[in-house]
Amino acid sequence: YVAIAASYMLPQSTELLVCSCFAVGFAASTLWASEGAYLGVCAQDMSEATGMALTDCTSSLNAKFFAIFSVSGTLSSICAALTMGLLHDSVQPLFGALTVVGIIGVIMLACLPPARQAKHAKKGGTSTLRNIESDPFLEAGP
Repeated sequence: YVAIAASYMLPQSTELLVCSCFAVGFAASTLWASEGAYLGVCAQDMSEATGMALTDCTSSLNAKFFAIFSVSGTLSSICAALTMGLLHDSVQPLFGALTVVGIIGVIMLACLPPARQAKHAKKGGTSTLRNIESDPFLEAGP
């Protein structure tokens, strides 16, 4: 996504548009499949650590993900509308900002902790799984 957003700051061509469509399709399918697998494993870990039903944990994590996804879509549309409405030559600043946001997103994804750290710890080693019971999102409860 970062490379695609950055490519739109270059002069446009039909070839670039076609390549971007294929790249977005591949990136989206990979990202969504990875997100689903990661949330599924995190839900299992959360269920084991808290004693909550797996379906409740899955619902909770999916709801949080969808809320973040929805807010990001709304905010990006507002930012794009403001940028395009306020600037005459808005293509480069808009896609420059999208590139920066994409880079921040890549860094955040790289910093996600691996799921199931405790289950893969070697015997005699210490578990690095964070204490899910102290998660502030779980304090409210159902």
